[in-house]
Amino acid sequence: AREYQTAWGVMKCDFEGSQVACEYPWFNGKILGELKGREFTGLWLQANGGVGNLRMTFAEDYSRFKGTYTDFNFHPDKWSDWSGEIKK
Repeated sequence: AREYQTAWGVMKCDFEGSQVACEYPWFNGKILGELKGREFTGLWLQANGGVGNLRMTFAEDYSRFKGTYTDFNFHPDKWSDWSGEIKK
């Protein structure tokens, strides 16, 4: 597993082939999706009912990522920034 520092806390990600599963502490958040090369597409969901789309691009060495997400409940058409870098 890799750990990334993000605005929503430390995100722990498991990479298994093209499948990615992550967890982060903000409302027991989870991320599930697929990796093609360094491009991730998937969903995020939280215990408070939050859910949305997520797109991330990882650095070549997977030390950081930049991405965007939507929130189906509040802003389904607005993409907001989400980024992180490997926890040191």
